Amino acid sequence: MKLLTYCAVILTGTFASGCVSTLTLKDASETRIENIDNKNYELGRPAQAYVGQPLIARKKYKIIVKTNDALKAENNFKFTGGIGATSAKVIGSEGDSYRVMGVNEKGNLVIALPGTNMMIGIGSNGQWDQTVMTNSFWTSPVGGSSGSGYSMEPASTVFSATKKSSVYGEDTSNYINHELVYTGLSNFGISLLYREYTFSDIARAPFTQQLNYPSSSQYVRFRDYKLRLLSVTPESINYVVETE
Repeated sequence: MKLLTYCAVILTGTFASGCVSTLTLKDASETRIENIDNKNYELGRPAQAYVGQPLIARKKYKIIVKTNDALKAENNFKFTGGIGATSAKVIGSEGDSYRVMGVNEKGNLVIALPGTNMMIGIGSNGQWDQTVMTNSFWTSPVGGSSGSGYSMEPASTVFSATKKSSVYGEDTSNYINHELVYTGLSNFGISLLYREYTFSDIARAPFTQQLNYPSSSQYVRFRDYKLRLLSVTPESINYVVETE
């Protein structure tokens, strides 16, 4: 972590300087792990499946989510101001992303403005917090920490945190992707087909299993799943998933 303090240089025939915003150079991003569990059923709720349809279809995995790596403009805007080497004119479009460089003395995120050496602070409300800074003494912004030498149009311009996600491991220890399909009722009993898929939804042939249960069964158990059977016909099955 490095703390930088910048000072303004104002040309008025003589040199005058005054301290402006400070920037703490650090990774301001936040990383967390989220659980994703997509399934076609709800525990305890009656459901129906026809022949060839899944009683259970489930894809469960974890993702790594990273936020505050960049901020995204929620609207078109124009940021202008300064004199000579300290001048800036940035025309941004809705959806454009701006890299987060660190935090300022207000504890707000600081973003870099492309095509310039300027950086501005963004408050918790997503709007410009009136701070402007650069990484050089000689091109420090005019107007001091108030940012009075610059303007944001519209003033209500908002920047929001972007969100990047990636799968946390695609091996079998970190995800499940399977289904239990109803294949009919015959003299052999209730037929189900268990199938597993890769994370990319490609069938894993070695992990396919044909299952048969007595036609009089009131429950079906497979692995951690327990299904209560409400009614079974050659065309359809009514059931409740009780445990998973």
